Amino acid sequence: GLPEGLGNESGGCALLANLNGSIHAIGGYTNCYHSVWHPSNHTINMFKQYPIGNRSTKTSLYGHGLVQIESKNQLLILGGNSSMMFGGYLKDIWLCNVADKEMKWEKLKDLTMPHKMFYFGYVRLSDERYGNKVITFGGKTSSGLINEIWILDLDEWTWTKSTQKTPKKGMFYAVKTQYNDVHMFEINKF
Repeated sequence: GLPEGLGNESGGCALLANLNGSIHAIGGYTNCYHSVWHPSNHTINMFKQYPIGNRSTKTSLYGHGLVQIESKNQLLILGGNSSMMFGGYLKDIWLCNVADKEMKWEKLKDLTMPHKMFYFGYVRLSDERYGNKVITFGGKTSSGLINEIWILDLDEWTWTKSTQKTPKKGMFYAVKTQYNDVHMFEINKF
């Protein structure tokens, strides 16, 4: 389970472990908070902010991508959904410098997702052969499931659409092995 203090509202959140020795949980079906658990001293800091927009009420953020950019000590949020019932598909990309104790999120103004989308698989590549990239696989948009593969260059901050496609249209989780093999797992939510 989640550490005490994160609670049930964190279901559907994106977790990222071991950035500066901390675990980051962002979003959930009933919240869009950014919580940081420090295992070394068993404390949780919850930043009650709304990284997906200027909202005055509690909302949700789920089905999004959460990527760490280790070399810059940053976190990146890609897309997601802000509504359990009304198709709040998001196209936003947000960046946070985790070295800043305030952990303020900044919406990238000149870069968005290729579509308003959520539940896309994604992997992070950072090596000499492939460069500094995030690759997304499939996902759900307002017009349905897609099988597109998109590549985000984190040095140039540009998207490129791959000529390859996922085996089928769908929502996915994706993991990358130490040998850069990518395995996709279909999400059967709807």
